[in-house]
Amino acid sequence: GVPSRYHAAMMVLAVVNQKGGTSKTTTAVNLAAALSTRGERVLVVDLDPQATTSAWLGHPEGGRGLADLLTEGPGSLAALAVPSTAPSVDVVPASSTLTGVERYHALSGTPGAEYILRDALRTISGRYDWIFLDCPPSLGLLVVSALTAADGVLVPVETSVLAYTAVGQLLRTVDAV
Repeated sequence: GVPSRYHAAMMVLAVVNQKGGTSKTTTAVNLAAALSTRGERVLVVDLDPQATTSAWLGHPEGGRGLADLLTEGPGSLAALAVPSTAPSVDVVPASSTLTGVERYHALSGTPGAEYILRDALRTISGRYDWIFLDCPPSLGLLVVSALTAADGVLVPVETSVLAYTAVGQLLRTVDAV
């Protein structure tokens, strides 16, 4: 079933799996494009330092995006969202600087870092119908931030025993968050 909405007037879904190559980006981008064809307003937030989602949506150089949000505080997420190559889909691009941001917050122990994204999403409530948080293949600060901000979780899984077994750790993390 569809989870209840934590954010008024929009559904925020984290697309997550700590294993790489499970089609997280493909899932996020294609769902965003499909929903936009139905007239839905969609935002995709690229949380992966590899920035594949950003490139797929027309921003191969990444740009001013989530790294700025995490270092400068919640501010206005709206200023970081840029139009993508898909109609009615905006993207908050990622860049390789996200790796440094995650390490910085882990080392500094910045209190409340996992709430910055959630608080930023509240500033754009009502601007989008759907927000997809495309996560990196890890269970670090970026993924915990996405889980903290999300109304629900999509977990793309390969059809193999090893891939399925890894989902248990992810579900324990989801439950803990």
